[in-house]
Amino acid sequence: METVWTIFFWLIPIWTFVLIPFSTFYYESDDGLLLNPGGAKQSRIRPAITYTLACIIVVGIIFAIAYFTASDAEIPVHAYAGKTISEGINQETANERIIFVSDAGSRGVNFTTALLSDMVDGDAQYVAGQTDLGDKSITLTVSISSFFAGLMAWLGWFLFAIFGGIGMSALPLDLILAYKNRPRRMDAAEYAEAQTSLRERVNELVSIGEMIKLEQDGKSPGAESKNPFNKAKRKERQAMTEFKQAVFLLQQDVEDFQACTSEYEKTNPLLPYIYLVIGFFCLIISILWIIHIVVYVLPSPPWMLFLNTYFTWFDSWFPLFGVLSVALFTLYMLFAAIKGCFKFGMRCGFYSARYTYGANPKTDHLHPMILGTDFDQEVLK
Repeated sequence: METVWTIFFWLIPIWTFVLIPFSTFYYESDDGLLLNPGGAKQSRIRPAITYTLACIIVVGIIFAIAYFTASDAEIPVHAYAGKTISEGINQETANERIIFVSDAGSRGVNFTTALLSDMVDGDAQYVAGQTDLGDKSITLTVSISSFFAGLMAWLGWFLFAIFGGIGMSALPLDLILAYKNRPRRMDAAEYAEAQTSLRERVNELVSIGEMIKLEQDGKSPGAESKNPFNKAKRKERQAMTEFKQAVFLLQQDVEDFQACTSEYEKTNPLLPYIYLVIGFFCLIISILWIIHIVVYVLPSPPWMLFLNTYFTWFDSWFPLFGVLSVALFTLYMLFAAIKGCFKFGMRCGFYSARYTYGANPKTDHLHPMILGTDFDQEVLK
């Protein structure tokens, strides 16, 4: 069984830091045919392998530093000094000999404390001969596979707390807003006004993009600073970021405009109402989770069991409902953590990435897979 768990622990980093990154880099890499249709097709395997190796090196360095500095586990124990259990069993005098398990243990039933024999004189003498050394700790070196699983779980707890908290509010809110902002048919006046506004914004962004391109083309290769913290370089990055943000918002508005005009007949009218029902259902689960955290997780000792009482009550008269309830609340936290990562984790600090479902069907399945692999063990705990 230990071998099975070792294989499982090693499959997690291989899947997370090798297979999924390689697939993502491979499908997202440029083959050179977009800007040069008649040119030679560039290999996509080489940049994918390069970026994957860089990811492995970074993760490997972090893991190696963590393992060589924090791989010793201290296990708290209560220490005693005296005769060993083997010496107590092999005492010459029967009255001094200790007995572990009664004859009932030979019936093939699972071991419980009820199978232990009653205390006899030999047990009392054995206990009296022990010297209490107090609380101590045993230092053990953790294996590489166990340490890696523990390190990912330890880091995952912090990410899960942040992303899960954000997702518990963002998930129901986005579903309810999907109903509120559902596509509605536009009349002629609204259609003309929206079309004019979009056309003006497109022309403005095209002009800004041409100005940025001319400014970049006008720079001499030697005049450009290589320092990423250069003031001019920083302003240039800020301008490019604002330009990308304006393009993204325009793209969203164009999609909404198409959903209200040319794509209106293809829209399922029941979906917004389904989103509304699911949104209120998610809101109830989020409120229950927040109450449970306040009354059970944060205080010590807990004020009340709350959801634990509900699960135990269900399990007492129909175990299937109890299992389904636990699965429902657990999976909801997983989806909330994934939602929080898309809302905050992919737009945090110096890192910013936008994910649009359907933009690249080949990698659409990889993003939820990465997040699910990172958060599943934290949620199941």
